[in-house]
Amino acid sequence: MTAEQTTRTAHTPGPWILRTRTVKAQDGDYEMSEVLAPNPEAGMKGVCYAGAHFSVVSGIDSTPDARLIAAAPTLLAALEDALPLLQFATYWTDKAGDYGARARYAAAVKQAEAAIAAARGEDA
Repeated sequence: MTAEQTTRTAHTPGPWILRTRTVKAQDGDYEMSEVLAPNPEAGMKGVCYAGAHFSVVSGIDSTPDARLIAAAPTLLAALEDALPLLQFATYWTDKAGDYGARARYAAAVKQAEAAIAAARGEDA
């Protein structure tokens, strides 16, 4: 992630990790997934929590969601890095007269820009 990208993001910087542990409760033991981020003052801090104990309430296993959330900073950085390449490809497919490919690249650019804006809490 570049310095410019870091200054424009309000989220806890990555990489985030996923840690699964057993939580003891009155009605049994549950697996809990924690998404953790480095915290210079305290070693690690929780970003969010998910796991089997939430399934009791919702009926949905949220561990796959926790894996996706843990990957979010890396995914955002990868998309930010890929966006200029998509824009470049859009330009050159247009110059080459491949308008079908240009339309697909242009759509991908719009999707990428919208996803990046959403991750930053901005309007697309």
